[in-house]
Amino acid sequence: MIEHTSARLDFRRKLWLPLAALFALTAPALLGQAAAAPAPMLSAPTKPIDFDIAVFKLNKSGDNDRTLGLTADGFTMQNRAFHDLIRFAFAKGRGGAYRISGQPSWVDNDLYDIQAKVAPEDIAEWQKLNGVGQKVALQGFLIEYLKLKFHSDPTPYPYYALVVAKNGLKMTPYKPGDTFKTPDGHTISAKGLLMWVSASEVIGQGCTTERLVDQLSGHADRGVIDQTGLMPRGYDFTLQFDDAPDPNGGPGIPFQAMSPGDATASIRSAVKQLGLELKPTTGPMDGMGVDHIERPPTD
Repeated sequence: MIEHTSARLDFRRKLWLPLAALFALTAPALLGQAAAAPAPMLSAPTKPIDFDIAVFKLNKSGDNDRTLGLTADGFTMQNRAFHDLIRFAFAKGRGGAYRISGQPSWVDNDLYDIQAKVAPEDIAEWQKLNGVGQKVALQGFLIEYLKLKFHSDPTPYPYYALVVAKNGLKMTPYKPGDTFKTPDGHTISAKGLLMWVSASEVIGQGCTTERLVDQLSGHADRGVIDQTGLMPRGYDFTLQFDDAPDPNGGPGIPFQAMSPGDATASIRSAVKQLGLELKPTTGPMDGMGVDHIERPPTD
């Protein structure tokens, strides 16, 4: 375990300029995806944010519990690969189809726990930021601690386009006051919701196709991009995924535990319930090419 507590003021000044330029390019798209924030919240830091404590630990537990989230004084990650953190910080929007290329295998395969704390003198600035602004600050964290260098990647890649099927849409447009009941009997009235009620069933209420696509991309064997033309309207739906056969003859494998190949087949079948279709195609995707990256220091 290693804690970094030096101020690194010179580095932060040098880091701020490329981050400011990067935000100028990514902010318009990011802002379009962020939830509405109170007026005082900022979508970009007004000064560089220093994470003066960062603890990295390889996670070899084999557990399925995985988390990644922002906190009042930094962020935490549990049992996830750096690929997920890079995508979370740099993607335009929610990030499900964000493409990272040129990285060493450990970026995708090695799982880490991270506890990162913002320096006390920067806490006030951090807490003024909305989710978009805090993601911009995370970009600086990755550039600093992983020595990350990268370029935009215009290469065409295979992906799935989510489109409306020929027989038409089968989702119900959201109306104010719509609700649904969870399996444990709770009534949910929130808009913009996508909730997993089991490992193979998800419910959307006032949910956009863009948010649905982000979930599908996290499971499919390639990125999924929304080409339905339904944005920004929200819809109500229930999506049930077929289980995959267990090669050992046991109960079926639920969707959230499937391999990407099995999950893709289940997605193809499931989206038909909504009058949607996955179409394989090729084209440019939001993403980066990694020029240099180093493992973080661990105990």
